[in-house]
Amino acid sequence: MTATYLADLEEIKELKNSFAWHFDSAAPDALADLFTIDGVCEFGPWGSMSGQDAIRAGFRRRLQSGDRFPGIHALTNPRILIDGESATGKWYLLDLVFGDAATNPLRLIGIYDERYTRVRNKWLIAYCKLEYLWSTASGRVTAEHPMTERIKH
Repeated sequence: MTATYLADLEEIKELKNSFAWHFDSAAPDALADLFTIDGVCEFGPWGSMSGQDAIRAGFRRRLQSGDRFPGIHALTNPRILIDGESATGKWYLLDLVFGDAATNPLRLIGIYDERYTRVRNKWLIAYCKLEYLWSTASGRVTAEHPMTERIKH
């Protein structure tokens, strides 16, 4: 691995960490700025968004309460492959929501599948898909048992 490859790897990790931070801190504009102009998000029952303007509007609707840190998106086990000006990544998601002391905070488990593009020397998310594996509402999510309902925040 070259120093450039390692620097790119760290920049992509920071990009995804910024995604989680901006989502959890209710900053939809900063969140949308992490995507390319023609970026795509696919979030199953939460819907799909295509284009940075749609992503911005979608995250504004999702984060409209402005409640900072009602939960935490914990991202782990990054698998990143860089090929020149593009890259792919997969991340585990542990989505935690804060409630009363008696409620288990784990809301869902999933895998982010992403593509990144370098635009003017900056890595951005070009494609983001969340594959749901488990949720409090549905239990284990499979092709035979898909998660079709939105999880209450």
